Amino acid sequence: MLRGRVTPRDCEGREKMGIRYYSATSFFQYRDVFFLLALSLIFLKLMASPEPLEGMTREGYQALVVFGLACVLWITNILPLAMTSLLAIGLLAAYEVIDREVIYGFFGDPAIFFIIGAFIIASSVSATGLSRRLAFIVLRRYGRTPRSVVISIFLLSGFMSFFIPEHAVAALLFPIVLQISRTLRLPRNSVFGKFSFFALAWGSVTGGVATFLGGARNPMAVGILRGETGLEITFLEWFVAVAPVALVLMGLIVLLFGLIRFEDVRLSEVDARQPGERLGKITLKEVKALVLLVITLYLWVFHGNTLGIANIALISGAMYFVLGVVTWEELSREVNWGTVFLYGGALTLGKSLSATGVLDWFIMNPLSRWELDAFTVLVLASLLSLGLTNGISNAAVVGMLLPVVLKYCLEIGVDPRIAAYSVAVPAGLSFMLPMGTPANAIAFSAGYYTIWESVRYGLILSVVSWIVLTSMAVLYWPTIGLRVL
Repeated sequence: MLRGRVTPRDCEGREKMGIRYYSATSFFQYRDVFFLLALSLIFLKLMASPEPLEGMTREGYQALVVFGLACVLWITNILPLAMTSLLAIGLLAAYEVIDREVIYGFFGDPAIFFIIGAFIIASSVSATGLSRRLAFIVLRRYGRTPRSVVISIFLLSGFMSFFIPEHAVAALLFPIVLQISRTLRLPRNSVFGKFSFFALAWGSVTGGVATFLGGARNPMAVGILRGETGLEITFLEWFVAVAPVALVLMGLIVLLFGLIRFEDVRLSEVDARQPGERLGKITLKEVKALVLLVITLYLWVFHGNTLGIANIALISGAMYFVLGVVTWEELSREVNWGTVFLYGGALTLGKSLSATGVLDWFIMNPLSRWELDAFTVLVLASLLSLGLTNGISNAAVVGMLLPVVLKYCLEIGVDPRIAAYSVAVPAGLSFMLPMGTPANAIAFSAGYYTIWESVRYGLILSVVSWIVLTSMAVLYWPTIGLRVL
């Protein structure tokens, strides 16, 4: 009997079950279609609403509805994540929420091109075999257990982000971590693989708040403070105030790794003790890739502010082609363009919410209604900053939120430096979503964890980081002259 052939007995049995059998089968088979249809009807109804929220512009209301649709699709993952981002851009342009050229221009943000350049560099390092050699060195030094490898990745990325932009740290370490997972043949559902890339992202994010070198938002906050009040925060003052926060948070995350049950991966089976013999002599392409990597790192550290880390990444990526290190065919197999579209669409949505006044509406409503003390300002500002940074650029959060909080602090007599710390520090602690920072996007591109897992663990870390920040503000900051109570 041919498979799939329906016999009279089958028909009789199905008829006894009645229409419920067919309706249930049809529903589960097409439930995504039904859900999308219902979601589309709700979206069209909301977009056609004649009365936006009180105090919000029509354009801002429509941008908020599109953002809500994108969030639902990202969480449910009915559409590919990158396709949801592109759909959101198309809807913003179709409804002319902002001028179409401006909307598509948002996709030209330097952060997006940094990610492209970082992927090119990572792919080139991987294609030459240099990442494999570096991965064996890491395994030889730290590869006693999966937990020790994960903690080593976390601490390495964390402390490197004290002195190198966190985006650059993630880009530098990504090909090594990816090669470790490939060398060990870790499946996509591997706990070891998942937390290896979580460690890369979380370390980069956590260490990036400690100094001015970790990210542009920190010196940006100091610049806004200087411009609005004339007060100055030096490099050392920032480090003394914020580095203990980062170190405590890093210690708690290490404890979290200690609670995770990793699968039994026999690292001893990987011949990591003699990487030179296993991999052979270093090739000319590997030497070229290593030299370019060192030059790129030097430029990121010492000339990142003047040249721009995105420009450096793109030029460095091009040089890998100029010197014949990688071909386009090799590159196209490695670069995750879906992550680029995901991050670009999310960034465009965030900028649209800011440009149409939605974020100002959300920020001003609570602050304008209450008379707050220094501690309450710290609590609300840090919560707003921590929530916003998971959806839009952290520099945009600082540029939009800090002037409002500073103005309020000056009116009620609160030390303005508290405003700078309470906005800029949580703005750098984006743990929940891949679109929160390029470091998250780069780690997410490996495919070892889902967006829902990122949200779940990221929410825990966001709550922990907020508790750590407020606790340190109350217990530690008064000892260095910042009183919040």
